[in-house]
Amino acid sequence: MIKIDIYEHEGRLIVLYDKTLERTTNRVAKELYAYSINPNLIRINRRHMRRARRAGYKVFVYKVLNHEDWAKAELFKVDGCFLDDPLVYQASRV
Repeated sequence: MIKIDIYEHEGRLIVLYDKTLERTTNRVAKELYAYSINPNLIRINRRHMRRARRAGYKVFVYKVLNHEDWAKAELFKVDGCFLDDPLVYQASRV
């Protein structure tokens, strides 16, 4: 099943999704004039990031749960992360 959630934050639309649906998600985001796309970190890859950047979207990943997840997010140079525990960020800065 395809699950795409659409939210509005400060007048901007964001598209949140769990599976690798690059073309579908980018098409939906484009039709909605979305500001960002928000993939699950475990689904992200270089091609996905390249397409998102080329399309002009900010990329905020979610499910950053530990230091290894944070390192992966930094490797892909995402614009931001959704964290369950802010200590993950603090620990990665040490």
